[in-house]
Amino acid sequence: MSGNSLPSARRGPSSSNYGAENEPLIARPGDVLVMTEGQSLATNLIQGTAPLAQMGGLVLLLVVWASVFMHKMIIFDGHPMLNSLGILFAIEAVLVLQPTGLYNLVQKKRAAYVHATLVLLAAASFISAVAIVIWHKQHSNIPHLESIHSKFGLATYILIVLQALVGFTQLFLPSVFGGEENAKKIYKYHRLFGYAIVLPLLLITVILATRTRYGEYVLKIKTWAVVLAAVAIVAGIYPRVKISKLRGYRSDAGEVAAVRR
Repeated sequence: MSGNSLPSARRGPSSSNYGAENEPLIARPGDVLVMTEGQSLATNLIQGTAPLAQMGGLVLLLVVWASVFMHKMIIFDGHPMLNSLGILFAIEAVLVLQPTGLYNLVQKKRAAYVHATLVLLAAASFISAVAIVIWHKQHSNIPHLESIHSKFGLATYILIVLQALVGFTQLFLPSVFGGEENAKKIYKYHRLFGYAIVLPLLLITVILATRTRYGEYVLKIKTWAVVLAAVAIVAGIYPRVKISKLRGYRSDAGEVAAVRR
């Protein structure tokens, strides 16, 4: 196939196979459309149920930042502020990659790079947040890992870094896994790990933060507000998940290899 004859984002090897591979996990097949040629990646951020996730992420950010600005700020306040910002970056990273055309490799490659950039911003926010809490507790002689939130937080930070490292090496350094063929074989596990473990654990950790002494009595963040924001994020992201990307179809694996070329 020549470089000027890329198939349309809506066409595949067969209409029946294509429909099965692109069926959303919860929503109806037509709720999240694959991108058409020339369509902006920004469309991915508002398609289907995406506005729910956007609303949840923004509400969470506003609730946290408003609570911080309503009292005398200290260095530790950077911890919840950067965490909420990191969650928003993570949401955008997921949304931008979900509905890209399965057969439009140019769009897919562009989306993968935007996804990686947003993940990098999210990771930088989370790492800065954990650096602040470590510094604050060291200088205030406060014991580490006292609360359930802190224990969940440590596990979440570790998993986020591992998830980001695996994704980065798969996309940019496939030789780490012994070549592209080996790297693409674990793409579905990278996705499953993100959807089934990392994102849920991240949201649970944020909810638990509202039950800490600082979150409850200083920032006075309402647990119900954070729970509602988390529910909106879940309702916005998970219905857009493609079954094909979780099952590891051969067409999807071939796409991954082509993205790195």
